[in-house]
Amino acid sequence: MKTQSNHRNRLAGLRVLGVVLLLLGLTGCLIEDEAKDGLREIRAQVTEASLSIDSEGQGTVDFTFHYLLGVIDNAGIERVVWTYALVDTDENEIISATEDMREAQENIRKIYVKGTRPRTLVTENVVLDPERTYILWITVIYRELVLKELLIPVKVGVPYVETLDYGDIPEISTD
Repeated sequence: MKTQSNHRNRLAGLRVLGVVLLLLGLTGCLIEDEAKDGLREIRAQVTEASLSIDSEGQGTVDFTFHYLLGVIDNAGIERVVWTYALVDTDENEIISATEDMREAQENIRKIYVKGTRPRTLVTENVVLDPERTYILWITVIYRELVLKELLIPVKVGVPYVETLDYGDIPEISTD
């Protein structure tokens, strides 16, 4: 009789232990998901850029921007804004443009996107010096937080080329 009672107690204890472990496992998953909330990361590069200046000194910057963007935001995905500008080496802005890189999707909580953005900046009413190096300045912003800034030197006759891979975002890509 005493053996049977001990056996029941052990079985009951194992059941309780199993339930506790199950609950801990579920809680661990919830904690892990909550910990990822707030992840905002971008891997980006300009793969090519060139500056040309016409006979009147007006400049054209052509470039290609590649990116991998990962965001986990339990409040919903807000818009991602990017600015690209041509500045001189004294940080005087010559021309700039600001665009939505990605529109807001408030019903979405996670994005993991790869993109390519070829763009052109054309100066107007500004004479550029063909002997001078200028800077292509790219800034990516999410919820007023600067996710990425790139500074790329551009000079007439000196094309900029980047062939290295910009990597991955393992916190999202392995899900």
